[in-house]
Amino acid sequence: MMRLVSLTIVLAVVLVDFCKGEFICHRWTEEDNNVMGPSRTPEEERQYCEGVLGYIFTQGNNEKYPECGDCWCCKPLDLICHDWTEEDVNAMGPGRTPEDERKQCEDVLGYTFTNGDNKYYPECGECGCCKPKDLVCHDWTEEDVNAMGPGRTPEDERKQCEDVLGYTFTQGDNKFYPNCEECWCCKPER
Repeated sequence: MMRLVSLTIVLAVVLVDFCKGEFICHRWTEEDNNVMGPSRTPEEERQYCEGVLGYIFTQGNNEKYPECGDCWCCKPLDLICHDWTEEDVNAMGPGRTPEDERKQCEDVLGYTFTNGDNKYYPECGECGCCKPKDLVCHDWTEEDVNAMGPGRTPEDERKQCEDVLGYTFTQGDNKFYPNCEECWCCKPER
């Protein structure tokens, strides 16, 4: 019975923490707007956000998702697996429990403990402790600048960064990617 109570407490902690801030704003792209059309309803936006993109539609009610700001469509932060290091394993001790792993993952490392439930974090695989990708600034190349053209807009930069290069467009909000500094287009560190 004690084990069931412990597991229930761990799952409750995971679910509460899961809702705290691991989601960021999904800004509607030009493609999103074209698909949904100019006179769309909030219900159509919900269906698109959740059904097509697989994100969470909040209609701006982001008390559970503060990092999403005032956005209506929130996407999960890109997280990858944190493989336990020898130091982690020693700190948790022999016979470690999910609660020991949660404490090491969240309290010590500052990462997200999912206990392997990575529906929103597919790149984390079956891992129980997930961390943000380490991203660094992508400096626009001459080729990038030419592709975006003169008078480029943030949407032009987003397209070049995400659609063409396959990187992460943050528009300078790099709280989760400090190594990307002030940059708007962030790429995996190599």
